[in-house]
Amino acid sequence: MRRVKPWRFRQPHARHPRCGGGGDIKISSLHNFCPMPVGVTHAAPNLYEFSAKKLHERELAVRFTLKTFEFASRVKAPVVVLHLGSMDLKDYTGRLREMLERDGKKSSRFEKLHAKPLLNSKPKREKASNESTKRCAKFCPKPKSAV
Repeated sequence: MRRVKPWRFRQPHARHPRCGGGGDIKISSLHNFCPMPVGVTHAAPNLYEFSAKKLHERELAVRFTLKTFEFASRVKAPVVVLHLGSMDLKDYTGRLREMLERDGKKSSRFEKLHAKPLLNSKPKREKASNESTKRCAKFCPKPKSAV
């Protein structure tokens, strides 16, 4: 299957009769955001994030994701890939690499530093996850409770 460049799916192409109309184009998946917001000329799945600090950006993430779902329906794409967000973390990679080369994986200093980012990021991860979940609830049905 040939990969189609994102710029080929701007709004005018969505109306093309061969685009999802049973013609010769078969779409296997779309990534948000497609079609891309006006003025964006390159793939930008993290342009708006569900986990963003600013409410306006989170709302834009929902708005353009809904447009992606609508477009996916029109082109009969069975899968939409969502990029839910990111968070700022201190980079320990260089220090970990140096320790690994010098002391090996089994050193207690390496193990402590290796665990540090995970422990330090827990509040940020929980906040980002909660924001993403809250935003996704706008377009994902709630699971039915087991009876």
